[in-house]
Amino acid sequence: MVPKPPKDAKLKRTVIGAAAVGVLVLAVGSYVYWQRTPQYSLHQIKQAIQTHDLALFRKHVDVEGLSSRLVDDLLASISEKNAQENGGLSHLDSFSS
Repeated sequence: MVPKPPKDAKLKRTVIGAAAVGVLVLAVGSYVYWQRTPQYSLHQIKQAIQTHDLALFRKHVDVEGLSSRLVDDLLASISEKNAQENGGLSHLDSFSS
C-alpha cells in the first residue's frame, strides 16, 4: 500500500478542527441566547422558588414594580366596583347643595 501524502492528513485535521471550533461557537452562542429568553427567566424563577433563593428571584423579578402595580390595580378595581354599586359619584351631589 502506498502511504497517504502528508497533505491529505493535514487537510483532514484542519477540516476536523474547523468543524469542532464551529460546533463550539454554535454551542456557546446558543447558551448565551437561551439565557436571554423569557423561558430561561421563568425557569430561573421556578428554581428560585423551589430552593428559596431570594437573590435569584429578585434577579429575575422586579418585586417593587410588581407590588406597586398590584396595589394600583387592586385600588382601581375596588374603586370601579364601588362606582358600579353606588352609581358613581352622583350620590355626592346631594352634599354640595
